[in-house]
Amino acid sequence: MALSDIYGVLGQYSEIAHEQLDIDGTSGGVALTAANYTGRSDNSEVVGALIEIETAEVRVSADSSTPLEADGTDGSRKKSIGDSFVVMNIDSLTNFRAIRTGSTSADGQVTYFGRKSGS
Repeated sequence: MALSDIYGVLGQYSEIAHEQLDIDGTSGGVALTAANYTGRSDNSEVVGALIEIETAEVRVSADSSTPLEADGTDGSRKKSIGDSFVVMNIDSLTNFRAIRTGSTSADGQVTYFGRKSGS
């Protein structure tokens, strides 16, 4: 999906928060920061996140039943430098994990989208 198509899907929502995810070799994978999408002090409702991969190739999954492995034996999807993708709904955001595939850690630029309180 082209980045312009992704923004078309998320265009009905507001940008709520941003984070840079350091995707390293942490066993089981690196999670998104829960404070960015649940229990927000501004009462906004996050519905999804746009994630853009920088620096190195990674594997990603939103399936909590299988620990993420760098070699892909868990069935996770490979994402390359420059890839962008959307993770939708709270369960998928909560279960999301990413892990580098090689010796170089990656950066994931994460933009959370949703409804601002009162919108």
